[in-house]
Amino acid sequence: ARWAQPGRVDQPFPWGYQRPGSNDANLADAFLAKYRGGPYIVGLADRFAVTSDVGEFPGNALGIHDLAGNAAEWVGDAFSENRRQQPGVLRASYTPFAGHVVKGSSFLDSRIADIRCATRRQANKAQPHIGFRLCRSATEVD
Repeated sequence: ARWAQPGRVDQPFPWGYQRPGSNDANLADAFLAKYRGGPYIVGLADRFAVTSDVGEFPGNALGIHDLAGNAAEWVGDAFSENRRQQPGVLRASYTPFAGHVVKGSSFLDSRIADIRCATRRQANKAQPHIGFRLCRSATEVD
C-alpha cells in the first residue's frame, strides 16, 4: 500500500500520460526481443536487453527512479483477487513469495496496461525480473 503514492503521483506512468518512449523506462523492446525473443513494444529501443543500472532513466515527479520498467517490486501486502476485500493487509509472518503483491513493471513487460503505475500482480516464487526497494523515512539533515 505504501508503494502507491510515490508510484502514481496522480498520473498513469511515472513520466506522465503519454506512451513510453525509449528514454522513459527499461521495458520490453527490440534489444530484449533480439536477446531472448518474445513480445516487445514496437518502436521502443532503450539500449538494455535485461536490467539496467538504477538512474539510467529519469525519475518521476518526486525524483524516484525505476517505478516502471527494469524490475517489478515485491511488496509486503498479501495478495487478494479483490484488493478492496483486503486493502493493505500485511502478512502476519514472513513467507517468501507466498501470495504477495508485486507492483510496477519490469524489462519483460510489453503491454501498455502492464506498465501503468497501478499495475498489481501476484508472486509466489522468486523470479529474475522481480526485486524490492529499500525505503526509509525522510529526516532532516544537519
